[in-house]
Amino acid sequence: MLPCSFVMFLQRMFDFLDNSFFLNKIACVSVCCLITVEFVSTATRSLPTNMPINTPAKKRVDLTIADKVKVIKLLDSVPKLSQTEVGKRFGCSTAQVCRINKNREEIMRQWECNSNPNRKRKREGKSGEVEEALMRWFVNARAKNVPLSGPILMEKARQLAESLGDENFKPTDGWLGRWKQRNGIAFKRGHGEKKDADTQSAENWVRDVLPGILQEYDEDDIYNCDETGLLYRALPSGTLAQKTETVSGSKKAMDRISVMFCCNMTGTDKLTPLVIGHSRNPRCFRGQRVPLPWESNKKAWMTAAIFREWVRKIDVEMGRRRKKIVLLLDNCTAHPHDIPLENIRLVFLPANTTSLIQPLDQGIIRNFKGLYRAQMLRRVISAVDNDEIDNAQKFAKTTTVLDALFMVREAWKGVKDVTVRNCFGKVSIDELHFVNCM
Repeated sequence: MLPCSFVMFLQRMFDFLDNSFFLNKIACVSVCCLITVEFVSTATRSLPTNMPINTPAKKRVDLTIADKVKVIKLLDSVPKLSQTEVGKRFGCSTAQVCRINKNREEIMRQWECNSNPNRKRKREGKSGEVEEALMRWFVNARAKNVPLSGPILMEKARQLAESLGDENFKPTDGWLGRWKQRNGIAFKRGHGEKKDADTQSAENWVRDVLPGILQEYDEDDIYNCDETGLLYRALPSGTLAQKTETVSGSKKAMDRISVMFCCNMTGTDKLTPLVIGHSRNPRCFRGQRVPLPWESNKKAWMTAAIFREWVRKIDVEMGRRRKKIVLLLDNCTAHPHDIPLENIRLVFLPANTTSLIQPLDQGIIRNFKGLYRAQMLRRVISAVDNDEIDNAQKFAKTTTVLDALFMVREAWKGVKDVTVRNCFGKVSIDELHFVNCM
C-alpha cells in the first residue's frame, strides 16, 4: 500500500499534466509508472535488512516430570551428548534442558516422592505450606497402610492450617480435587491379600526353588492347583443408568460353593474342576446328569479328606497318561504333605506368598469369575427378553446349584491358553521383577 503523501503527489502530477502541453495520455501514464517504480525501489532499499518476517510463533514445549527424569538419565548415561542434541530428541529448547540439569536434585526429589509424573509446571494452591505439610503427612500415613478418604484429608488440612497459624485457609471439595490432581493421588480399592504377603520368602522361592523345577520338568508337566469361593447367585453391584435415575442397592446373594482348579503351565491341560457345596445330594441333582465332580461338607470348604481323594484320582489319571508331573500348591491345612503318590510331586509354596507367586492367583481365577458372571448375565438378559422376570435379583436367586455347575464348566472352558501362560509368567517376571528362568 502506497503512502498518502505519495498518492497526493501523483494526483497533483495528473492535474498538472492535464493542464499542460502533455496532451498524450499514454505519455502521462508512462511517466507516472516510472516515478512509482523508482519510489518503491527507493523505499524497499531504505528498509532495515533485519526486519522480522511474519511467521507463526514457535509453540512452547514443556516437559513433564517423567520426561525431565528421562532427560537427566540421558545426560548421565551419555556425558558427551550436548544439551542441544538432547533438546532436539525431546522436542524442547536447549535452555529448558539447561534448567532441568540445573534443578536436577529438586526434580529427582519430586520423582522419588511419587509426585504426579504428568505434571509440567508446579502450581501452588491456597497455601503452599499447608499443602506440603499435608503431603508429608499423607505419605507417612500410607506407608503405615492407613486407609484415607477425602473428608479425612480435609480435616487434617484444617488441623495443619491451625497449627501453622494460617487462619484464612479453609479446605473445600474443589481445593481437595486440585490438590489430588497436582500430587497424582486417586481413590483405589484394595484387592487380594498382597499387603499381608511375605515378599522376601516369595523372592527366595523364585530365586532358589523355581529354577530347579523348570530344569527338571517340561512346561507341560508343571501344574498348579488352588481353590476359590464362588457366590454363584450374585450379580454385579454396579450398573449403567440414566443420570435422572436413582439406583438403589439390594442385598447381595451370599450362596457359596468352592471350586478347585488345576492346570498346567502351557494351558494345554485344564483339569476338570472339583466343586464343593453344603448338601451331599441337592434336590436339583435328582434325576439329572451332574456335569462336574461334587463333594460336600457343612461349610462348603476344602478339607484334607477331600483333597486326598482328589489328588489320588489325579495321580491315577497321570499314570494312565504315563506322565510325571510337579504340582505347585499353597501350604494350608487342607493340603496334607503325607500323601503317597507315584506320578505327582507336591511342591508347597511358602506361607503367605500365594498372592505373589501362585499362578492361579495372578489372574486365572479372576478371568474365570468374569466369564461366570457373563454366563449369569446372559441368563438374566434372556429372561428379560422373554418377559419371564420382574426383578433381576429375584430371578438370580432361582439359580440352582446344578445351573451353577453347568456355568462353571463353560466358564472354565472359556479361559484361554494364553491367559494361563501369561499368569504363570507373572510369577517370575511381573510381580517380583525377576528374570524369567525359562
